Amino acid sequence: MCDSTTVIRVVVFDFDGVIVDSNDIKRSAYFKLFSLDFHSRQIVEDVLKTLEPAPRSVIIGAILNRLEAFKYKGDKEIHSIKVEYEKRYGEICLNGVSLCPEIKGATESLKMLSVEYELYLNSLTPLEPLKLVLRNRGLTSYFKDVFGSNKSKIENLKHIIAVENITPRQVVVVGDGVLDVESASACGTHFIGIENGNGVLRDKGAVVLLPDCDLLVHHIKKISKQDKS
Repeated sequence: MCDSTTVIRVVVFDFDGVIVDSNDIKRSAYFKLFSLDFHSRQIVEDVLKTLEPAPRSVIIGAILNRLEAFKYKGDKEIHSIKVEYEKRYGEICLNGVSLCPEIKGATESLKMLSVEYELYLNSLTPLEPLKLVLRNRGLTSYFKDVFGSNKSKIENLKHIIAVENITPRQVVVVGDGVLDVESASACGTHFIGIENGNGVLRDKGAVVLLPDCDLLVHHIKKISKQDKS
């Protein structure tokens, strides 16, 4: 007998590395943002190794805090510099992410899934740049709502579940990073991983791992069918 409380109704997507092939663009932007002398490059490398996949504001703040010239600034100047660096980082990323290749099968999957499910976006990118990239790529219409980095992925996912008034098992999260699988686990939703080659999702116990979005619709329908039985 079908249990209506377990039928999949919502699919929540991460953006970078799931819909667009932009992870390398966003990582390399930190190196473009700061001078490329050996010391600065090493600081960027160390901070990324320690903090990824934190929001850009956290990573940029950590890099600036380790730069010698930044240590002697006043609080007001520190805030102003940080805001300026975040703005410049966004400008570096905007064109690249707007034009980079999509993950194979992503747009076709969105077209098919949006007919049957409510689709949401849950990203670490600040909301306004994220919405601009979606407009630039013609993807806005597929999503019922879009959530950025002003709140954590767990908070955003809980909000989506509450707004839809559904159970966590009626949601599938599609992501490529640790925060995606952790948000799904914390909220009790299904999870499908898009494997980016670093093995982190497998290490976190993700069961369904796909190389791209080509078979995504098939696997979401498979989950829904299993939950109906």
